[in-house]
Amino acid sequence: MIFPDVEFKSYLCEWLLKIGPVWSGGMGAVPIPHTELAAWAANQGIAFSDSDAEWLYLMSVQYSNELSSSDGKSTPAPYEP
Repeated sequence: MIFPDVEFKSYLCEWLLKIGPVWSGGMGAVPIPHTELAAWAANQGIAFSDSDAEWLYLMSVQYSNELSSSDGKSTPAPYEP
C-alpha cells in the first residue's frame, strides 16, 4: 500500500488522531466512516483538498487492521520486518 509523504501531508496524522483513529463497531474496532470524516471536517471548518478524506479513511483502515491483528507482546511492531 502506498502512503502519503509524511513531510508533505503530515497534518493527516494529526487530523486522524484528533478524529480518533477508529470507530467502535459491534465486533471491535472499525475504520472511521466517510460520513464521520465529512462531519468532523464540517464541524472544524476544514475543506478537504485533493484526496485527504480518502487518505484519512485508508489510514484508519490500516490502523484498525493492525489493532485487530495484534495479539499482545508476541506481535512485532508494525515497523519491524
